[in-house]
Amino acid sequence: MKGNKLFLYSLTSLAVIASSAVSAEELATAPSLEGGWSAMLGGFLFVPSVEDQAYDVNYDIADGFLNSTTVNDNADYDTGWQAAIGYVFDDTANGIELSYRSFDSGTDSGPSGPINVGPSDGLFNSADGVTSNQDNRYQNWDLMVSQFLDIGTHVQMRFLGGLSYLSELDQTTKNDLKFEFLDDLVTQGDIYDDRSSSFSGLGPRVGIDARYDFGDDLEGFGIVGGASFAYFLGELNTNNDLTITGCFEDGRAPKADCNFADDAFKVGANADNQNDNHSVTNLRANLGIDYVYYFEDQDLPTLGLELGYEVDTYLDGVGSVGVLGGEIDVTDVTYSGPYLNIKGVF
Repeated sequence: MKGNKLFLYSLTSLAVIASSAVSAEELATAPSLEGGWSAMLGGFLFVPSVEDQAYDVNYDIADGFLNSTTVNDNADYDTGWQAAIGYVFDDTANGIELSYRSFDSGTDSGPSGPINVGPSDGLFNSADGVTSNQDNRYQNWDLMVSQFLDIGTHVQMRFLGGLSYLSELDQTTKNDLKFEFLDDLVTQGDIYDDRSSSFSGLGPRVGIDARYDFGDDLEGFGIVGGASFAYFLGELNTNNDLTITGCFEDGRAPKADCNFADDAFKVGANADNQNDNHSVTNLRANLGIDYVYYFEDQDLPTLGLELGYEVDTYLDGVGSVGVLGGEIDVTDVTYSGPYLNIKGVF
């Protein structure tokens, strides 16, 4: 290996199991690496899962109650970014790294089309249907210590362990339905449903990543991958705010124009739930290809470019509470998509 220089691997994500298996019979040794700083800056194009939440909703009447039925649209892809800085101790196989990632997405849907609710003559209708929006956000910090291991001349692995802080894992869903009543009591109205879930927590993370090099000196093209597991314990806050606004007719004569500011009635319900001891499990994995270049001048940095695909899942990461309160329902949220990292060792 060229001067036993350190190569900066992918940011804790699906280990290259197949590559390791090929070299399983070869000698595994802890390398004596040149000390120095490592850095990574990258971006990713992720799409969040939204199938678990009421996103783009139709309404109907059943047993005398107004119910909502989820009509999920596909979420939009949005960009996020990640960065890391680390240090490898001279003549050892040990290092330390601080990494950060952030993602913020918003998806709009609708109007979903005409809605007619009630008996054959209709209780109310909406010419446009429901307009919806969902936002998904997260921020994550990792402080990890690492141990490198060479397997033969083609595979180098890194084992990681440390502390992870999930400062934000939020999801906000808003649905808006403007309607007209078909009886002689109310002429116009609006149903607005606002739901939010917010989690933050702290916990341990362990991971492994690896690189299989097609040459003999870790320079050139390679296959990279990794996986990590984190367990967060923290606070989950959920809120559900439902508001119904409408305009009465003047007497029982139709009101030609509805001025919500002056003429409207407003009814609503709000539920809020806070859980101070909620746990979230994070499973993160990636697989990709890269190219590493060593400059002839040993004082110059080693540079690499990595392209791959990543899946980042938070089990029980999103909560929802009924508008009348009660226990919360929790579900998973997954972010997935391609990423591109620039990395180097100095």
